[in-house]
Amino acid sequence: MRHALMEDPEKLSGLLREVGLTSVHVWCEEFRHAWSVESLLRMQLRCGMPARRLATLSAPRQAACRARVEERLNRLSSEDLVARHRALYGVARRPG
Repeated sequence: MRHALMEDPEKLSGLLREVGLTSVHVWCEEFRHAWSVESLLRMQLRCGMPARRLATLSAPRQAACRARVEERLNRLSSEDLVARHRALYGVARRPG
């Protein structure tokens, strides 16, 4: 994960050209995803570090932890549940 090598359109364009690609077009847009409490919980509880940590707990403690997290998430507004990220997109061609 070397984000600094491609953190802006100019850097990503340079990398694509450096490996011999042509017709390079790179742009940046905001990526937004509106989570529901249930979809966010489902995703967090099934993958990544939260899932691995939860798996170390007994079933009753897992249930209690999930209930506490769900209760806290339910206090958030729908706007609080929107993920916003800057996304860099690129399209290029291989010569030939």
